[in-house]
Amino acid sequence: MFSFIADDPAVSEEPWVRIAAEHTQAVVHAVRVHPSEMVREIDDLIQAQGEPFGSTSIYAQYRVFRAAKETGFKVVLDGQGADEILAGYDGYI
Repeated sequence: MFSFIADDPAVSEEPWVRIAAEHTQAVVHAVRVHPSEMVREIDDLIQAQGEPFGSTSIYAQYRVFRAAKETGFKVVLDGQGADEILAGYDGYI
């Protein structure tokens, strides 16, 4: 299980990752990033994305996918996008 873990406890999904990992007995690969890493890698991110993106959240996904690749995984199931189905944006209320 790969997950981006934010430094800010108010937005960190780490407690949920731990619960899911315990329930499934999955190995957790927590991806933590220092802001200076994004500054250093922004050009690579833009090149990899190949299209405009609206926020830096895409960097978290970029790093999670990279961590999976570095660990030897060839295919991953991505859990991003639940905001649309679970009405996570103000426009859906």
